[in-house]
Amino acid sequence: MVPDVSVVIPTKDRPQLVGRAVASALSQEGPSVEVIVVDDGSAPDAAAAVREVCAQAADRVRYVRNEEPIGNPASRNRGLDEATGRLFCTLDDDDEFLPEKLAAQIELLEGFDADDVIAVTGVELVWSDGRSLRHLPDLPVPARLDGDIDPFSRLSPRIFLNTFVLPTELMRSVGGYDPVLRWGEHTDLFLRLQKVARFAGVPVLGTRVHRDAAPGLARQAWDRKVVGVERILEKHADVFARAPRLRAVWLDGLGIALLRTGRRRDAAARFREALRAYPWRPRILRHLVAATTHTEAVLCRSRAERVAA
Repeated sequence: MVPDVSVVIPTKDRPQLVGRAVASALSQEGPSVEVIVVDDGSAPDAAAAVREVCAQAADRVRYVRNEEPIGNPASRNRGLDEATGRLFCTLDDDDEFLPEKLAAQIELLEGFDADDVIAVTGVELVWSDGRSLRHLPDLPVPARLDGDIDPFSRLSPRIFLNTFVLPTELMRSVGGYDPVLRWGEHTDLFLRLQKVARFAGVPVLGTRVHRDAAPGLARQAWDRKVVGVERILEKHADVFARAPRLRAVWLDGLGIALLRTGRRRDAAARFREALRAYPWRPRILRHLVAATTHTEAVLCRSRAERVAA
């Protein structure tokens, strides 16, 4: 029997977390669900623990292992290759689906009976210090977004983070995730899907995303962000060309990431480029000053640091 939904969960060395993610997918009432856990080269002890989690529901959970780590995007693609469900979605190992998420999405998709509609629920962002933030989509009927000046104006990529369900063949038709990206892969997928699909919102919270409350990012994470922003700006140059303010925001975020990795000259060049794209954004000038005078304190809590992944 073909499952209604394939849920792909990439994981590495976090068996203490992945069990919650798996349980939240299996506990969805209504649709039939298969869970594909892709172990991205976990250490032997962690891999054994992940296998044990999967074995507890072996009839509904498949364990797939990468002997060498290939990253979350490529691991999701491996899960996509293994998927047998007519619909597809993803979940990170430290996050969870909320009750009735998949049932609400399938009800919406069946009501439109189309193979180009993506159903998106709301997302709850939760920090370990107790803070939380909720975002709900506002797209009551399927809509094309690729014609909008700002491709994020009606649906933020933050809402798209592990909240979508779409036909498996539609996901395959766009090639899944970009395996090069280690930051921004959801945004890149979102922009590519806009060219071939319509989006509809389900006004319920569907996914709980657990954020680390620790301030800042490690050097490695900033390096990944540099690669991600540069690649997205290049791949989707047509999108950013028609939205100069958005392009300026992303260039500003790229400049901050470059500055965090010590590449001051490159950062200053990106800030100047951002000012040329949209000179009416004062904070970009402040960031340029920081890059050229070493006054990095002005970057604290900058909105540009929070360009959605």
